[in-house]
Amino acid sequence: MTNARLTDRELSQLGKQVHGWMRRGIQPFHTENDGDVLFAMTTDEVDLTGVEPTGLGALASELAWDAILCGAA
Repeated sequence: MTNARLTDRELSQLGKQVHGWMRRGIQPFHTENDGDVLFAMTTDEVDLTGVEPTGLGALASELAWDAILCGAA
């Protein structure tokens, strides 16, 4: 979930980018019952300034990695 104003395409790409990085911490990945689902949503409240959407995706990917590590403990 983000509050950054993103186009539908940018939001879709953000979700794909973060979901792709989830494979770092979830093994096996993309199996029938592993639960590796990601929903990307935005409230479109603020303009994204100072970072490109792909940069936001990189930051979100690192946060997802941290969340996976915390969940595995």
